[in-house]
Amino acid sequence: MQTTCVIGIDIGGTTTSLALVDRTGGVLGEATLATHSDQPGHILVDRLCDAVATLLAALPPHTTIAGIGVGAPNACYQRGTVELGGINQSGGTVPAALRRADRHHQ
Repeated sequence: MQTTCVIGIDIGGTTTSLALVDRTGGVLGEATLATHSDQPGHILVDRLCDAVATLLAALPPHTTIAGIGVGAPNACYQRGTVELGGINQSGGTVPAALRRADRHHQ
């Protein structure tokens, strides 16, 4: 049976949460990690990629990911960036979409 789900990520000042949710609102997997707002944002992006990969590895074989939504202060969806680190990240602009694509196509 084919299952479709989405990945939701909420970047908070102290904790970042992520979940895989199906069309009925059922949670198929979830994780939390410390945001470490004192570190550059690109480090959090790398850690999020690892957490997502771990959640995806536990999914049944016929699962499709329809999309990923990220909530973060100063997120710019047109450019795929978090501008100036937001209120809870240090260091300049983080090109989140490009970093993720580069990492998974190596």
